[in-house]
Amino acid sequence: MREDFKGLEGELPKKEAEYETIVESLEKIRHPLSYSWGVVSHLNNVKNSDELRKVHQAVQPEVVKASMELSQSRVVFNALGSLDQSALPESRKRIVESALRDMRLSGVDLEDSICAVVCFGFCEWSLENLLAAFRAAQRKSSTPYTWVALPPCVCVRGVLFHQDDGFAPLGAWCSNGLFTANEAD
Repeated sequence: MREDFKGLEGELPKKEAEYETIVESLEKIRHPLSYSWGVVSHLNNVKNSDELRKVHQAVQPEVVKASMELSQSRVVFNALGSLDQSALPESRKRIVESALRDMRLSGVDLEDSICAVVCFGFCEWSLENLLAAFRAAQRKSSTPYTWVALPPCVCVRGVLFHQDDGFAPLGAWCSNGLFTANEAD
């Protein structure tokens, strides 16, 4: 994938900016990673095990790195920006606009400081790791919870009764009449 992407980056400045050359080539490069990682993530969510979780956590940094390389390419960003969008059909305009927006949100448009780009990449990587750790902890969690439904009149009474004494938990569960309680409580 990286070789194909580097090849595309090398070709783009030499050619006239065309939708097929940029968007479709990029999609052909991105799709295998996106599809395979989607399958692995789905399997990890559905059939979670310690072994699969370890493999997922081991490969995830490389997937994040590859995704960041694709979305932070200044060459691709400039090529997409130079497309004559007035000649494109409406659907292709939206695709190009969406790709440009996604690349900006991925940090391609940061100032030319290498420090800013590296910092952004580290933050992205850290967030992905935190999200993965949170999901793993969530899946491993075995604490049973029970939904308790209360009639709205009880919620209103509770809020009115405790409005001056700062009993904060009431506000969280009284808004919809539901709250979660640990069965151990």
